[in-house]
Amino acid sequence: MRSILYYPDINMKDQSWLRNAVLYWDKVSSIVPEEDKTIVLSPEICELMEQDYYRPMYPSSLFASEFLPDFEEEVIERLSAPDRLPDLRSNKLISSAKSASCGTDKLLSDTEYGRYYIHEDKLPWHELPVMLHHEKTNRKLYDFMCERNLLKRDGTGNWYVLDEKTARLYMSLLAKYLAKAESVRTGHFIAVGTDRPVNLSYAYEKESSSPENGSWCLDCVMQNILPTPGKGVPLKKILSFRRRYRDELLQFRQELDSFENSLKTCGDVQEIQRFSESFREKIELETGKLTRIMHQSGMEAVLTTAKSLIELDQSTVPAILSAMAIGSRSRVLSAASYGMIKITAGRLNLRRQRKEILSASGFAYLYHANTKKIISAQS
Repeated sequence: MRSILYYPDINMKDQSWLRNAVLYWDKVSSIVPEEDKTIVLSPEICELMEQDYYRPMYPSSLFASEFLPDFEEEVIERLSAPDRLPDLRSNKLISSAKSASCGTDKLLSDTEYGRYYIHEDKLPWHELPVMLHHEKTNRKLYDFMCERNLLKRDGTGNWYVLDEKTARLYMSLLAKYLAKAESVRTGHFIAVGTDRPVNLSYAYEKESSSPENGSWCLDCVMQNILPTPGKGVPLKKILSFRRRYRDELLQFRQELDSFENSLKTCGDVQEIQRFSESFREKIELETGKLTRIMHQSGMEAVLTTAKSLIELDQSTVPAILSAMAIGSRSRVLSAASYGMIKITAGRLNLRRQRKEILSASGFAYLYHANTKKIISAQS
């Protein structure tokens, strides 16, 4: 059983992300307050819950776990150094995430002159207030954030008001540690996933100031590689497709897993490049197969970009670093098939005392649809 925990919101706003997750993961989850019955779940989540494909994850699971002290420690440490927070408008932390992103335009209100659009990057997200439910924090972190003037009540008692940067960091860390706590509690692997590159930047800090905490990881971006039902395809039809073509989807997922596991243990850069090119050829066949099946099922599909973070096996690090010039921040190690697969090495602060919880392959994922790669259904 493999699940993916979406963050930072309860409801998945990006429909391409949701449809991708439904197709390629056993369960989809998000962080939901357990006791507040006024929380409104989206129609999509309600439908998935009825079909047993969605499972809410409650913050109380983390607060009652062995991971709570680690969570509190990292929240306090990161919020005590605001200069270390990544820029909401920048993807400098993991540069290859930029290639996985495509811009989103926001529709403004109609005027007598017609409709106008503004790019989301032009909105001052960092200045907008964000609401955090009181069940998603505890007394220690509440007191800390109040003392720092990072948080205040909105007057109703159930919600706190934070600025965008603080909220994004807090929810990213909450998702990271909640996934670890639930993985241990249930015995199933749970990855974290998001639909905006900057969210990974908040969850996984680059270039640890303490050498003993830094871990070398591969940042793998696979562009236009996952056939995903279009936004107009009903979830009911996707779930039916998933049940009918379970074997084909499992084969596709196994190819992805095998590639990530191979990258983790590659002995040198040349081996990474060979595996990347070999995988490109295999996955091209699998992508074509799934695309044809979707066409035959009458479904419009979009090719989705996938980004995953993979921790390198410590025994392979010296050979990788020797090819990079030790001390460099990051370097592209492979770019197979005109940028279809791009692999960058970088050093992340994974905090060694918790590394054993990471997956054998990827541990964090980003999905983003490239709307220029629409595949129309064929009759």
